[in-house]
Amino acid sequence: MIRSILNDSSKIGVNHYICITMFAEYIKAAMRHAHYEYWEDDKVFFGKIPLLDGVLTTGKTLEECRDELEEIVEGWLLVSLKKNLPIPSIDNISLDVKEVA
Repeated sequence: MIRSILNDSSKIGVNHYICITMFAEYIKAAMRHAHYEYWEDDKVFFGKIPLLDGVLTTGKTLEECRDELEEIVEGWLLVSLKKNLPIPSIDNISLDVKEVA
C-alpha cells in the first residue's frame, strides 16, 4: 500500500508525502531487523521482527514470508498510531506523533 502511494505522489500534498516517506523508511528499517527460519516439520518459513512485539508470520516461500511480514509491520504501525501506543525507534528513526496547534 505504501509503495503504491509513493509511486503516484501527485495525488498527495507535500506534508502527507513527508509523513508517508517517514513511514516507509521506518518499515524498511524494521525489515532490516527481520529474522527468518525454515520450519522443516511444517515446510514453512517463519519470520519475525523482535523489536516489534507480536510482528511475526509464516509463508510457503521466503519471499512470501517477507512480503507478509512487511504488510504486518505496516498494519502494526497503523494500529499503534491510531491507539497512541508506543512505537520503538529503529535505527534512529522515530515515529513519535506530536500534536500541533
